[in-house]
Amino acid sequence: MLKPLLEVPADDHARTYHQLGYLVVYDAVLNSEYAFLVYKEIDRDSKAWRMKIKSTHTEGATFEPAAVEAKAREAGAKGKPYVRWGFFCEPTMSDPRQIEYRLYQEQEKPTAIELFVRLRTYEHQADTPQSLRFPWPNEQQAAS
Repeated sequence: MLKPLLEVPADDHARTYHQLGYLVVYDAVLNSEYAFLVYKEIDRDSKAWRMKIKSTHTEGATFEPAAVEAKAREAGAKGKPYVRWGFFCEPTMSDPRQIEYRLYQEQEKPTAIELFVRLRTYEHQADTPQSLRFPWPNEQQAAS
């Protein structure tokens, strides 16, 4: 088995970490794999938590519960099923890559996070999109 391109940080005296997901997508033009790691970080003392995305080729993201809840309310009020969070890469005429971190909501409550990734074929065309989607934890799940 190959070693992952990204790994969850090791637990320390201040925080614990739990992997939530891992996605690797190949870009043929660069002959390189883009890796994305999603994990939950929990403060040992306060029990405060956040979700994070690390990436080998792009900026990552941090999802703080209060900010996520505010964005979900805003998206719901605007009638949007999701909003992009932090870093994104939109396709252009010369580069079809698309990378988005999406926050989904229903009834103005956060429901899921999705990594949406579409890279390129050898012919510089858009490859098949790949995604990783996982539920936003409810209050009982958040504590563990």
